[in-house]
Amino acid sequence: MFSSPLPILKQGKAKEKAMKKLWMTVFGCILYTLPIWADMEIVGGFMLTYRLNGDTAEIYRVVPVSASPSPSSELTIPDTLGGKPVTSIGEHAFKSLSLTSVTIPGSVTSIGGGRSMIATR
Repeated sequence: MFSSPLPILKQGKAKEKAMKKLWMTVFGCILYTLPIWADMEIVGGFMLTYRLNGDTAEIYRVVPVSASPSPSSELTIPDTLGGKPVTSIGEHAFKSLSLTSVTIPGSVTSIGGGRSMIATR
């Protein structure tokens, strides 16, 4: 009536291995989506967060660096960031900013959809 615990141990090890593999996959996906590859540069009172894509740079977030109640409302995006030409502006790069003027260099060929260019309060 007594059976060996060996099959249960083997099943437990297989289940444990499968769970480790699942968690490593989930963890890898989370790390992949985090902006750990981002660089930042201060330009005219704004911090531009960007990533380098091969030979180009993509801006994905712009935030004011001034703690004053009325930060600059004009932004000039530089031709290069990190030594690479800026060619793309992300979908929500200007989210929650009240800008009156944005100067975009001619090297930009792609501007994300959605609210990237709409100032909100």
